[in-house]
Amino acid sequence: MKVRLFFRLLSHDITEGIIHNRKFFIFAALLFIFIDFVYWHNISLYFSDYNSVVDCGVLDFFMNVFAGCDPFDPEANKGVDIPITWFSFNVLPYLFVGLYITNDLQTSADTFILRVKSRYLWWLSKIVWCVVSSTLYYLLFFVISTAFTLFSGNFSLTQNSLITEEFLS
Repeated sequence: MKVRLFFRLLSHDITEGIIHNRKFFIFAALLFIFIDFVYWHNISLYFSDYNSVVDCGVLDFFMNVFAGCDPFDPEANKGVDIPITWFSFNVLPYLFVGLYITNDLQTSADTFILRVKSRYLWWLSKIVWCVVSSTLYYLLFFVISTAFTLFSGNFSLTQNSLITEEFLS
């Protein structure tokens, strides 16, 4: 009985949170295309100065987003450097999850909790929805980065060592 209720709650969360809020995923896809294009364009311009062509792999796009920054060193008398690519990529899913759960709490949460008679099932449904939507978010980035490497020329799932040495070290 509780399993059936849980799957009804999860079905509601997936329908409302992912299908009806598809604008978030469209915005995320446009952001990913923009991030990948800017990175690819910067690499092309950098290596064109040396009259060489370097092809980006899918892992190069992932390293661009997930590389982060150097640790803070107070003795260097330099401020904290937060990469905008990393920040925008990682803040967006937190905003989406927070806005959906807040909206659900304000609109229909009390009705669902009263029907199900279990806050535990309601929260469990939200947690599973968070995992599913986050997985879709990162999967969307992988698909767009893979498509970008396909359309930019040479397809490769690996990382290019020249790009890593020049941009990430």
